[in-house]
Amino acid sequence: MKSKIVDRFDFRIQPIGISFSDKKPDDAIEFPPDKRVCVVSMLLAASKGKTVAVSDETCACPGGAVGICRGDAFTRRNHKTAELLSTGIECDDPNELPKHVQYGERFFKSPEVVQRWKDALPYADAQTEYAVFRPLADFSDDEPPAIALLFANPDQLSALVIMSGYSRGSGLNVSAPFAAACQSILFAYDEIGSDEPKAILGGFDISQRHRLPKELLTLTMPFQLYREIEEGIDEGCITTEAWKRIEDRWSD
Repeated sequence: MKSKIVDRFDFRIQPIGISFSDKKPDDAIEFPPDKRVCVVSMLLAASKGKTVAVSDETCACPGGAVGICRGDAFTRRNHKTAELLSTGIECDDPNELPKHVQYGERFFKSPEVVQRWKDALPYADAQTEYAVFRPLADFSDDEPPAIALLFANPDQLSALVIMSGYSRGSGLNVSAPFAAACQSILFAYDEIGSDEPKAILGGFDISQRHRLPKELLTLTMPFQLYREIEEGIDEGCITTEAWKRIEDRWSD
């Protein structure tokens, strides 16, 4: 798939396309269910040219299963999410759990506050066996992905946020919800089919920030919006002198 966005932006990490399928692609790698691999690591593997398939069965992380649209895996797996994201999980044996789990991630004040966040999540069941990650360039125009995920620096994000509303006249075209690093996929999935779908700014989960270059966040969107941005890219803000002054300052 040719992409004007990719041609016009010097992305440090190549964009990912995300699709949902009942069939695992023949060239796909799949991590074993007994190995807890972060979905962000799977996305980064896809950015390097791999095709990665992940199912509810092979996604060992409950939050990751939520992120790839496998419903409320927190409840289904009886996971102590409320404690983990707030004040920590108590245990009798100090060696039973890692220290950071016992202390908690402190993203929320209390387990009760976490529960409010959990109740508000737009849980989705993609009703397919697999979520499939592969380089966006590997998709065809005839069979595009459901979702595009970009890794972008602040200047690139600035342009992409502007271009998300280029043909709309709306100032609110991107949302920035707190979620686990992979759960921007869930929020983008919830936007599919909207008349004016929003892009999801993400990568705020500091427990997983170490997996990403320090200057990058993610922008995840239904492919419908990606195409909308593409349609205006040759006439929009990145054709101006203002963009020329900043476009190369993140180059190595």
